[in-house]
This record gives sequence, structure tokens and C-alpha cells, in this order.
Amino acid sequence: MSYIPNFTPSEEPCVIPVFVEKRSRLLKNGLFFRSLSQGQQSNDLSIAVLLGGENQAGLAITQSITVKVYVNDVEMESFLAHQEKSTTVVGTENDHYNKTGFVDIRMNLNTHSSLIEMPTRSHDIEDTINVDPNDVVGFEKTPMAGAIGGPSDDSIIDSIRTGPESTLIGLKSTENDVGQNVSPSSENRIKKWSGTQWVSAQ
Repeated sequence: MSYIPNFTPSEEPCVIPVFVEKRSRLLKNGLFFRSLSQGQQSNDLSIAVLLGGENQAGLAITQSITVKVYVNDVEMESFLAHQEKSTTVVGTENDHYNKTGFVDIRMNLNTHSSLIEMPTRSHDIEDTINVDPNDVVGFEKTPMAGAIGGPSDDSIIDSIRTGPESTLIGLKSTENDVGQNVSPSSENRIKKWSGTQWVSAQ
């Protein structure tokens, strides 16, 4: 069922409010994630990176990495990755996983997640780390932040007056693939509230 605006006819003019749209992001312990979607609702995302114990099989030592993605504190996705080092390497390098965990997390998230992604280094203008660190260091559930766009609060959405058929907003700018502000495509300049998210009005 589509969203029905809370609209009462009156002499008050109908006005389409205009917003700037951005993704949410998280940079923590050298790991950089960003939301696939743009807009305020992307700030509802949180991420946890949990490390398992080390296991040795032959000449390889592996450690499991679990990446959990939450929406409003409810777990929605979970991905398993590993970082690995060889016991044949001598010296200080033997103490590190040599970026293998970053490679495996990136491959799993970018292939399977419908909520977040982990761009390659130097791709996103807000990723301040140019090279993956040697080792993945875990962290507890941490919120993503920085997303802006159309409102997600029901009372604010209900206050928008754009007519009896649709609640509409306009976009002044959005992000391109590297995070720069650009003009939105023609089909995304006007969005309507579906009841759960802002979608193209076309």
C-alpha cells in the first residue's frame, strides 16, 4: 500500500522543500565503510567487526572476522571473512596478516551487502587512509554518521504540504561514486515518500 499524505485542503500554499543528499560513513581502526543509500535514514546503520581466535593448519595461521550490520540496533546482515599469515615468514612480518583481512572483507561486503560497501582506498574523498593497514582490528557496534537528505521523522514528513496524492521533496545535490557533490539525475530531482523511504517520483 502506498503512502497517503496527511493533507488537509486550505489556503496554505503547497511547497516542495529542497535538500542536499549524502551517504553515511564510518572510519574506525583503519576500516572504512559507507552506506549504499543516501539520505538521513542511512544514519540508522551501525557496524560491528568481531575477531575470532587464531587457528593454525599446516603452515598457515588464520583468524576469523565477522562483520555485522545493524539497522536501528537490529542485526540485518552478517559476513564472515578471514585474515591469514604464514609461519614460514620470519622477522617482524610474521607478526602481521599483511592486509589479507581487508581484501577478504572488501570482497564479501561489496559482493553481498545490500546496505553498505567498503570502497578501495583513495576512492572515496572522505577516506583519509590511502593504504590498508596490515591487520584488521575489531570493534564493538558503532553507528555510521554523516548522512543528510530528506527527513525520516514521521512528524516532519507529515508537515510537508505538496498535495493530497504524494509527499514530495526536491534534491539540490547528491553524491557521485567518489563522494563529490553533484547535481542529481533528472529522474531523482524530485522524490516522494513511499511510507518507508524516499524514492523517485517519476
